[in-house]
Amino acid sequence: MAKRNLTGFIGFTTSPRLHLRTYVHEFGLCAFRKRECDAVDIAMSYVERIVQANCRTMNNNFTDEDGVIAFTWGNKGIRMIDFYKMTYGKVWQLNPTARAFVYKDGLYQPDCESDTCGDGLIILGEEEKFRRMTTSGQEYFNSPSPIKIRHFFGIVSNH
Repeated sequence: MAKRNLTGFIGFTTSPRLHLRTYVHEFGLCAFRKRECDAVDIAMSYVERIVQANCRTMNNNFTDEDGVIAFTWGNKGIRMIDFYKMTYGKVWQLNPTARAFVYKDGLYQPDCESDTCGDGLIILGEEEKFRRMTTSGQEYFNSPSPIKIRHFFGIVSNH
């Protein structure tokens, strides 16, 4: 069986101040596109704006050890974001819990189930494996992605 790369993800950024790690999926990327060359940047800044505008929804009881992993994608021109609030707790190396929050065109969908794709599940697993090798939230949220992803112009990198 051939080994498949995570070609669906084409961008990554980390925002240590927000404890946020964002992955941009190519599926439905046209929902974020003004011009081809800046679609990934648009998606990433969109996520940061949503987090800042809706921090009370996601950050209820948010601590310094908690964080968010976000996936952006599009569905028929609609901007979708799947957020996973990761609650790590006081002891960094313990098993965290994850709670999904779905945003559709910037609005929280409390009754919407998260339809994370297989690529997203792999990212969550690889992020958790990587997090367990770090000693603190500060180290983790300041680190590049542990996953090789294909950037928009076909360049493969870890960041």
